[in-house]
Parts: sequence; structure tokens; C-alpha cells
Amino acid sequence: MNTGHVSFSLPLPNNQQHEFHLSRGPIAATQHQRQQVIICNPNNVPMHFIVPSIHVLALSSLEKPRVTVRAKRHHAQLDQPLYDLCFSYNRVLTVLTEILRVRGIDYLHIETNHQQPLIARINKGWSQVCSDPAIHPLVPFKSVEPLHDQACINGLNAYWSKRRIRFDYQPNHSNDVPAHTLPICALHGGMLESGVGRHSAAIYFGRYAAGEIVSQDKFTRTDTFLVMPTLPHSGTEMIAVLAAGEQADVLAKFKHQIPVSYNDLNKLVLNECNDQLSGLFAVVATVLGLSKSGHDSVQYLNDALIAKSLHNDSNQGHRVDFSLDMVNSKRTIDWAKMLGSLMSFSLVVDEVDYDKLAFGVMDSLADYIANWIERMDETTGIKAVTLAGSDFANEVLADRICLRVGKNFPIVTNRKLELDGSNLSAGALFLKMRRR
Repeated sequence: MNTGHVSFSLPLPNNQQHEFHLSRGPIAATQHQRQQVIICNPNNVPMHFIVPSIHVLALSSLEKPRVTVRAKRHHAQLDQPLYDLCFSYNRVLTVLTEILRVRGIDYLHIETNHQQPLIARINKGWSQVCSDPAIHPLVPFKSVEPLHDQACINGLNAYWSKRRIRFDYQPNHSNDVPAHTLPICALHGGMLESGVGRHSAAIYFGRYAAGEIVSQDKFTRTDTFLVMPTLPHSGTEMIAVLAAGEQADVLAKFKHQIPVSYNDLNKLVLNECNDQLSGLFAVVATVLGLSKSGHDSVQYLNDALIAKSLHNDSNQGHRVDFSLDMVNSKRTIDWAKMLGSLMSFSLVVDEVDYDKLAFGVMDSLADYIANWIERMDETTGIKAVTLAGSDFANEVLADRICLRVGKNFPIVTNRKLELDGSNLSAGALFLKMRRR
């Protein structure tokens, strides 16, 4: 109460420490990640955050997961586009938050080395995006016999024992499969619960590999229909490519009429996520003027775009161009044409309607994906589609894809596995690849 913050640690069974840092104000160390908030007074959550009733039920569930929500507009203290919320999940936090609730404190910012599992609403149900295997062991589940006895990806080891797939945590173990096979692993993992193997497709937009749309035919042969474009690592290089191509005129108008967004784009750095959907969405957010400094993290820019699209109540938006292109014999999105289309809209749309434009980006991508799945169906025959990857924590995108693709194809989600974690390790057990 005096200093505005407190730090303490609790012992874990594996001789490690669970560190906590709680603060009444934002914690500086989390500025390049989404800020975490723990609720002291559940009754006052609607005063600070926009939380649908179904999200409140999820927050109150036995597992006490984290759920991503928006803060109320023009809130005096909460200025980030999105926050991860959770309720107290151990006795110490429960006692502490109750004492603070009595003293009139509704929430605290929290930083910890072991976070609660993050969940997202996908296809009318909750899916776990990721969890910390060090403190949240994954439950074994029944499965058909895989091709391999063991597979480890990102420290999470899946193995076959007693007709079940089980998991353990081996943080120092190297990956058993190369990164380019992870979307195929996601396909196998996503289909395990439904039993659909042949004639299936997966949309993988995650953090561990390039975004891809992959399929499996009746002979269980896998194929990649689409890979996300490999963007230049910096906004300066993107501008140079646009200026040298067909988008030169619209870029010049954009620079003249919206110089702040142009300068922010010039400062943007994507680093390792330049072949992922999050990298493309970071560029979109910058073009729409959602950058605060021009040096914002990819996480912040994605959150800003999601929050902007959530402000759109009409479920209608502008149709942005996601045309296909062939690069190195691979089908991908023509990112320059897409950005040119987005800049054209930003020049003619009033800034107050940018929420429709942000929503339109995600809805347009979902519509294009639905058309691509139909093309895949003509050649491969698609009986079911699964969604995988941490980018589907973006509930706007997940909802639009489920709506668009789900009109013609069943959307299946393995609720027993994570979207970007255990699904990859479990799926790798079924990967048709000889190991040395």
C-alpha cells in the first residue's frame, strides 16, 4: 500500500522458485510483451475492462486461465490495447487480493516467471493456446498408434506409452523435426481427436514456423498450398520495394497525405517474424497509424490491430486485396499489392472509420482463405479443416475464418491439445519422416 508494488517467491515441487512481482501501475519489464493483470475485485471488472459474460465464466473456471480482453476506452490508467486477465490461482494470491479488495483496489499488474495457461475462443469453444509445462503437466490422452515412439519440439516431449500419448518437459532437448515440418505436425495433431486423417487441411499461423496452409490427400501425402510471404526485415526495405514497383504512385500519395504513418513504417523492424502472419499484421497496424512511437514491438502492433477491429460493431469492413503470387515456386500472398490496397483505403477512408478497415483486413483474409480451401478441395478433397498456431489467439481472425471456411467445411479443433505447443509434439509422432 505504501510503495505500490511487492515482490515475493513461492517454492515449487521441482526445487525451483515461482517468482511474483505485483504492482499497482504498469510494470516496465513487460512493455515489449502483453501486460498481465490479476483481478482483486471480480465485481468491478466491468468498470475497467470489456469482458463478455462467456469470458467471465472462463476466468472463473477451476483452471484459472488467462483470457485476453480490452480495457475500457479512455481509461485513466489502462492505456494498452489488450491485456491478459486472470483471477487469483493460489492461496497466497487469494489472501492478498482479498485484503486489497477490502481496501478498494480492483486489480494489479503482475509479472511472473511461470504464467497461467492462455486460452482463446475458437469455433464456439475454448482452446488452450499455450501453457507452462514446468508447472502445468499435460494430461495423457488415448490415440491410435503413431509412427514414432517419441518426438520433442521446443522442449515439450511427446511419447507413446500404454496406448496413450504422454508428455514430459525436457527444456534442453533439441527439436526432433525441422521447423518447415511444423505446420504438417499441427495438421496431424489437430486431427487426432476427430479421427479425420485423409482429406484434411490445416491453417497454421504461429510463432514457431512460417505461416502455411497445408493438406493431406487420400494416400496421406501432404502438400503445402500456401506459405506466408517473406517480408523485408525493416520498413525501410519495404518502402524501397514498393517505390520500385507498381505501388509507387499510391506510396507517394500515402507519404504526402499521411506522413506520420509513413515515418512509423520507415522505422518498423520485424526481425525473425517477417514470414509470419504477426509480422504482416504489424505492418498493417503501422500503416493504419496504430504505432505509438515507430519502434513498437510486433506484439503491441498486433494487439492494437485486434483492439481496433473489435471496435467495429457492424461485422462489415472494406475488402483488402490478398492476391496470390508465385515466389521460388511457392504460392504466397503478394504483400506489396496487399499493402498498396490498404494504403489506397487509408487515403479515402476517414480515420474514425479505421476500425472498419482493421476489421476488413481480417475478414478479407478469412474470405480469401475460404476460397483457397475450396480450390484445395477441387484437387485434394477436403473433409475437415483445423486451425493451429498462437496467432489464433486473435479471436476476431479465428471467428471470421470459422464463419467463412465453416460454411462449406467442418472446422475441427483438438481441445485436448494446445494450439501452439503440445499439438506440434503430438503431431510429430505421426510425421512421415525418417529420423537418424
